[in-house]
Amino acid sequence: MIVYVLKFSACLVFFILFYKFFLEKENMHQFKRFFLIGSIVFSLVIPMITFTTYVEAPISTQLIPDLILGDNGVENKTNYLPFILWSIYGFGVIIF
Repeated sequence: MIVYVLKFSACLVFFILFYKFFLEKENMHQFKRFFLIGSIVFSLVIPMITFTTYVEAPISTQLIPDLILGDNGVENKTNYLPFILWSIYGFGVIIF
C-alpha cells in the first residue's frame, strides 16, 4: 500500500508541476479544471499499471556442485533506502 501511495504522490507532483509551469497563466479556465480533475484520476490509475517481462534463466552446469558445497553465491546487499530518505528529511529540516 505504501508503494501505491508513493507512486500516486509522484504522479500528482508531476501533474501539478506541469500545471504550474505551463497552464497556470493561461485563460482556458474550463480546460484547466478538467486537467486538474483528470490529473487526480490519472494519478489514481497510473500506479495500478504493471509491466511484466519474462526472463529465461540460463541453464548452468555449475549449479549442482555449488549446491553440494553449500556455496549458493548469494551476496548480502545493503538497503540504502532508509538512509537516503532520512538524509533528505534531515536536509529539509536543516533548511527550514
